[in-house]
Amino acid sequence: MVSCVARADGVAYALAHPRRGKTTDTDTSIVFEVSPTKARAIHTFAHEVTGICELDGALFCVDGDADLHEYTPASGTWKHHAGVGAKVARINQVRATGGHVYGLTGDGIIYDWEPRGRRWTALTKEIDGLYLHDIADDARGTRWVTGSEGFLGVLTKGAIQKREVAVQTHLTSVLPLADGRLVITGWEGTVLVGPPDQLRAVGRGEESCLDAVWWNERVLVAASKEILELQAGKLVSFAKQAALQLATNGQRLWRADSKGLAWLDARTWQDVTLAV
Repeated sequence: MVSCVARADGVAYALAHPRRGKTTDTDTSIVFEVSPTKARAIHTFAHEVTGICELDGALFCVDGDADLHEYTPASGTWKHHAGVGAKVARINQVRATGGHVYGLTGDGIIYDWEPRGRRWTALTKEIDGLYLHDIADDARGTRWVTGSEGFLGVLTKGAIQKREVAVQTHLTSVLPLADGRLVITGWEGTVLVGPPDQLRAVGRGEESCLDAVWWNERVLVAASKEILELQAGKLVSFAKQAALQLATNGQRLWRADSKGLAWLDARTWQDVTLAV
């Protein structure tokens, strides 16, 4: 399992767990700095790291205890932020949006990282059974949240205001577009597109759609069997390779799958080996 984020200069960060035979060792987590020609391991954690994100040139990694690890590439230094708050729930993913780093949990709690206090602050109360997948700001500053069982909502003061959608699958990502539309991906072929109050399903097949990005004036969707492109309100094939995640700085496109990382050179994917 590999996840990635793109840096503004076109370099990517990748989070990977080594394989021991047929088993993935989630108790060991390796972070790589990846250029088009090579990958360099910049840190090995002897415990699980659950998510990564990038904000203002710094990389943030959250571990299974909700500790945050911050990497500054200019100096090549790491900071370990422990003691991050009382009774912080397990954070499954971190996202950077609107100048903030947010921690998303499996019980509906959204945390905001406070750099000065070096601690997580809970913005919402627990919602039993709500696994949160993504959070992203649109052009108006509205903060959209997706989660399990067709959950779509807006983060307000102390709560997430739920919006009704006509699906019950896990909604894995939300991509706000400049024209006001949302692109929402999910399990079981779910892709919803449109203004927030006029979302319509354009998904095809049963493959899970895991992520969406805006790249080269295109909307691309990472799916379990291939990469899809949204054209004229329909999904068409963009590339035959499967993708767990796509990442881009607006120019270079990265694809993460179960084996590693690759970047798109014209119409050819160039694999970059992740090895220590």
